[in-house]
Amino acid sequence: IKSVSSAHGFCAHRRVHTHTPMHKSHHCDNDTHTHTNIEKNKKNMKANGAIVLVAKCPIPGKSKTRLTPLLGSDGAASLARAMLSDILVTLLSSFPENVLKVLLYAPGNEEGEAHMVDILKDLGLPYTTTTAADDDDDEEEEEDVYQRWILLPMVNDTSLQSSDLGGKLSNGLNRVRTLQSKLSSSSNENGGVVFLGMDSPELPLNEISHALQISQKKAHLCPANDGGYGMLCVPSHAPCPTIFEHVQWSTHLTAVSQLKALTDCGVEVSLGKLMFDIDEMEDVRGLAGRLCNVRNGVLDGDERKEGGVLERCTPGAMASSSLKDGDGNMCLYTWDALMKLGIILKQEGGNEDGQDRHFFILNDKAFASC
Repeated sequence: IKSVSSAHGFCAHRRVHTHTPMHKSHHCDNDTHTHTNIEKNKKNMKANGAIVLVAKCPIPGKSKTRLTPLLGSDGAASLARAMLSDILVTLLSSFPENVLKVLLYAPGNEEGEAHMVDILKDLGLPYTTTTAADDDDDEEEEEDVYQRWILLPMVNDTSLQSSDLGGKLSNGLNRVRTLQSKLSSSSNENGGVVFLGMDSPELPLNEISHALQISQKKAHLCPANDGGYGMLCVPSHAPCPTIFEHVQWSTHLTAVSQLKALTDCGVEVSLGKLMFDIDEMEDVRGLAGRLCNVRNGVLDGDERKEGGVLERCTPGAMASSSLKDGDGNMCLYTWDALMKLGIILKQEGGNEDGQDRHFFILNDKAFASC
């Protein structure tokens, strides 16, 4: 999370029928295997609270424009949608019933809602609106809320500047806390709120789970490689909007200034592992390389040496569950998009036993032509 462009317009909270798909639409190879892993991982996630995914609608010409020289406007939007899809699928499947999943989307108008609904339907994921979630007073209906994505439009008040992500996050935090307090589950009312961006599909599931578990005591932040941060868990006692005031958005000091804002408010903060934002062409190269390494069996997520201590999982997070980084989170939609865009190539070869096998490599020519 470093910056989000302005949300054009505001979508009033209106009652919309909840949507539960009869089946899931799969577009990637090995989907069945991955969903099996995620269901296994679900048993390891012992936490409560809310996860807020901050997302901008992936629209050609407006999404990931810095990737246009490499991917074209349609390709850049396609990759953005794929990364968002991976996060939506993984979070809904990986966390238990007592963690709310909220999609805070921009633009926060009818067009933005329709775009996000289209993505959720295409993925076969259930969803509801904030108003519908508010109305779920029945215990059985409330339990059902935790099995869906809750659509929450990003505010666009005239007093907010387009670069004022802090104001938008503050508004979102207050609205999610209000939703938590309306639910009968007292454990959720005291739970932390995790903010995630859509630019980091390689989710550190252990860190997220750990952050929610310790959220009654402290905040937890995972810095990003560009100076921002990929994840922030805000504890229930953190004052809002003070914790987001005067943060230097869209700079290499975003994470540092966010840490300063939290500690100035007396909020203790723990640091998690480094996350990777995908904004520039070199970020795509890095992402594709890491995913190739996983597919080729070169590296395990916990053994990457590139970032040293920065890529080391928090000790408390490692102890919180039996998950490994990347376990059940293979970024299948992102992988599929990178293959279709020609960033990753499949090669056939032999092994020491003389048997045919395939492996994956980066298409360096794609980057050389930019």
